[in-house]
Amino acid sequence: MDYRDQPATVNHVARVAQRLKRDGLLKRRAWVFPLARQKHWTAAVVNFPSKQVFFVDSLQSLRPQFVARVWTVLEVVSQTLRREPFNFSGWRHGSLGRKSPRQPDYFNCGIFPILLARCLHHGVQITRGWSQEDLDEQRNLITLELLEGQVLSFRT
Repeated sequence: MDYRDQPATVNHVARVAQRLKRDGLLKRRAWVFPLARQKHWTAAVVNFPSKQVFFVDSLQSLRPQFVARVWTVLEVVSQTLRREPFNFSGWRHGSLGRKSPRQPDYFNCGIFPILLARCLHHGVQITRGWSQEDLDEQRNLITLELLEGQVLSFRT
């Protein structure tokens, strides 16, 4: 969403979309936009099956301007790849606010976008709160996945 410390322009987003088009960008299940501001990590999500764009923060803040930027990215990508406006009928957008999962402290936010992406990948709901032990276990799992070179699934 940012490019060289400045807000991304429409042309920049269009160039990125062109570069990624062979990957079926608009056919993905979801997009996750991590955001780091003032040493705090959050994320916005585009969930295609549920037709939702929402902002999630483990300290439960709201960022309507970030959601609006993600909404605009959808339009730019559609115009670039499909040469037509994005069909927003039936779509909802906003921030989860107090419904967001909570972190147990003020320094464990960095793992949050990774956990969010992991839950989207596995098609499960992210839990509402974590203990320090939960986060340590997740870090160990992410380390194992990096070493194995694949996202591990525990579904049977």
